[in-house]
Amino acid sequence: MGDITLNGVQDLVVAALHAQFPDVDVYVEIPEGGLTGPCFFVKLLSASQTQELNRRYRRVHSFDVQFVAADGSNRAMQETAERLYGVLETIGTDGEGGKGIGMRHEIADRVLHFYVDYRFLVYRPAPDDPAMGTLKREGAIKS
Repeated sequence: MGDITLNGVQDLVVAALHAQFPDVDVYVEIPEGGLTGPCFFVKLLSASQTQELNRRYRRVHSFDVQFVAADGSNRAMQETAERLYGVLETIGTDGEGGKGIGMRHEIADRVLHFYVDYRFLVYRPAPDDPAMGTLKREGAIKS
């Protein structure tokens, strides 16, 4: 996945939803008229980064994938939640994405909230500073 960015990881979640639910709209911003089912709303709840070693960092992205059913039925939301456990288990292709961890869901106010975290290792490039400067020699050898 090249550079791991907040929007890049969110785009992978959206792509996974589009692939498995092609007839359902997926939003990352709430439209002016609000959310009308069936649709998904992908919200990045939080992100954190901790340094591990030298230029290596561990980054965690936490998402709330919301689903609004067309009829608002609990049954439809529970069936969608069941599918999301498989759909969001792995995002991205060719092993470049991430594995979903800490997955859980709840239904509140007629909206399914599916929570998932993705962890990545991020490497910062080495600085381009030269390892050593130039040395100017002055003086003479004594005999």
